[in-house]
Amino acid sequence: MEPIAVILCGGKSRRMGRDKAALDFGGKPMLTRLVELYRPRFSAVYVSVDRPGRFDTAGAGEIVDRRAGMGPLAALESVFLSTGAQVAFFTATDLPFGDPEVARALAEGCQGHDACLLSPDEPLFAAYHRRCLPAVTALLDQDQRPLRRLLDRLDCAILDRDPALRARILTNVNDPEQYRRALALLRDESEKEADTP
Repeated sequence: MEPIAVILCGGKSRRMGRDKAALDFGGKPMLTRLVELYRPRFSAVYVSVDRPGRFDTAGAGEIVDRRAGMGPLAALESVFLSTGAQVAFFTATDLPFGDPEVARALAEGCQGHDACLLSPDEPLFAAYHRRCLPAVTALLDQDQRPLRRLLDRLDCAILDRDPALRARILTNVNDPEQYRRALALLRDESEKEADTP
């Protein structure tokens, strides 16, 4: 079965002060941009939310957390319980510079591993295999929510990529200052593309 892509949008956006998924990024809401970015490389794209109907999902399927308020680990559990996917690539909605080719490579890197990450420091841009579901459920049953605790229990592969590319992909937009910097980076990249013959 082909891997799926999942965009995590269940957070409270406290540091940003408004929903990050709805922020304008290159003329589109950040969530819409991500759905369109990953759709060509995956069999299906889903949006993971803490409550139904929270966002315009730009045609992506919606998966609602089965354990409300339990964070990304609960989203991981809900995705595998709600779909037949063997492998799911996950990205946070506040990682707007994601690369669909790298995402697909992460999904393919799960063959023979429980998870494949671009960096051990960022578990929210990674692919997970269905075989990790028992460990996910066990942690949630113990009210242990950090994804890093899950990684300690999994056989994880790390995808080798150029450090500059990795840094760009993992550019996080958590607060207004990071948002301003990300918009400036996007403008710079757009201007360079426009100047390229």
